[in-house]
Amino acid sequence: MKRSIVLISLCLLNLPVLAQSVQVVQLEHSLRWVTEYNFPYYLDDPLIEESVKNGILISLPQILPNRDITLPAHFNYRVISWFGKTKVRFPKTSSSDYQVAITSAITRATVGYAVLWNMQIQIKQNKRVLMEREVSHELEPYSSSIRFSNHPWMDAWEFRDIFLFMFSECLGITVSASGPITLGSIEQVREKIESLMTIGKEYRLVVAGAMMNQSRSNYLLMRDSLRINEFSYKPTDVLDFNFSFSAKEIFADLFKQISGIDTYYTLRSKEYRTGTIFNQRGLNRQVRLDWLEENIISAEDEIIDSKIISPITGLCFDQDSMISHFIFYKEIRPLDNITMHDLQFQMDEDLDESIYAIVGEFRGINFRLEYREFDELILIKFENRLIAVLSLINDNPESLSSGGVKLTKNKTFMVPSTRLFGKSKINESSSERYPLYTIAEMDDEGVIEMGYFLLLLFFAIGNVG
Repeated sequence: MKRSIVLISLCLLNLPVLAQSVQVVQLEHSLRWVTEYNFPYYLDDPLIEESVKNGILISLPQILPNRDITLPAHFNYRVISWFGKTKVRFPKTSSSDYQVAITSAITRATVGYAVLWNMQIQIKQNKRVLMEREVSHELEPYSSSIRFSNHPWMDAWEFRDIFLFMFSECLGITVSASGPITLGSIEQVREKIESLMTIGKEYRLVVAGAMMNQSRSNYLLMRDSLRINEFSYKPTDVLDFNFSFSAKEIFADLFKQISGIDTYYTLRSKEYRTGTIFNQRGLNRQVRLDWLEENIISAEDEIIDSKIISPITGLCFDQDSMISHFIFYKEIRPLDNITMHDLQFQMDEDLDESIYAIVGEFRGINFRLEYREFDELILIKFENRLIAVLSLINDNPESLSSGGVKLTKNKTFMVPSTRLFGKSKINESSSERYPLYTIAEMDDEGVIEMGYFLLLLFFAIGNVG
């Protein structure tokens, strides 16, 4: 490798001395068949763009020494939606100066789900190619969950570091590395949660099976190596309790919390579903969901820019006693900062953010769980105070599945990871594992109750369809 660098340098140094300048005529980064949600355009940040350009100005003189180098004012950026491909482009006119083309492209493989980062460099003088080289690396997110989400695969500074590493590889300055480049870390998730609340304790929700398909899933709540509780769910044909209640009296206040006005939906159940939640102590709780009509919510004269889809009322019973009532809803909110590049990629279905929430009371305590699908977080609040956050990014490197699906070894197909019949068994070393962060005041018993709230949310989400 060192010998090739010397030869390239000697070749360039022996060219006519009249060519004293270097003009970078193409500086381009593109995306193809991937989204800006997973790969944001970090070069749009002047600080990141300037840092990358400075790195280029440090590396390029090692191949073209003692010459003035001129870069374009900004990167050219493209999102390729169809079968286009990034191409090296030079001016049609010849020049005695050195002309350099630098292209970078993140693209999904033509077949399958593998994602590659390709970089190409060409150096010309008087239309004669003096150097041409291309490097390519597969990109691998640190968690399999990220492949199936809108979560960014890397942050801005990681993008900068990888870009400059590959640029150095292209020039032959750095020895080429083999194998995929692993992106991101669980610390990025933790830092995001720490911006929302002060983390006091950390638990793990271990899942065997598809998280939102309760009838074939098992859940294990752990603190370090200690098993706190285990949950499972079974659908039932009828709710086995003898209890009469006034639905309007129970749910009116909850509807007011959601809508902002003192109103109430006509409670005529279009359909209902029931289920039972079991834990390792042999206790069980029963749940009932009732579907209501679709509504648009307004606050007095002001229209709320969101849509509450198919509100669902829920009841939870311990033996014959009602211990919780709640309302589940899915809200559609417009995503901020949508660019024309998203539209070019035909991401119309992703222009809105889906938020699933349950709002209710548990033994006289107000609670709220909100699943923000875009950033894969579930926020848990008691009495309007954020007390816990569950990340739905699987942090177990031994588990290649997420939500009951996984990629084949060659990343060509997406296949189920759950058993066709019966429940999947929990294996602490290979099952999906999701970090649950709480405030310091929470104890194990309180976290066990959180487990029930989470299953209420999963039960509702799993039945929305």
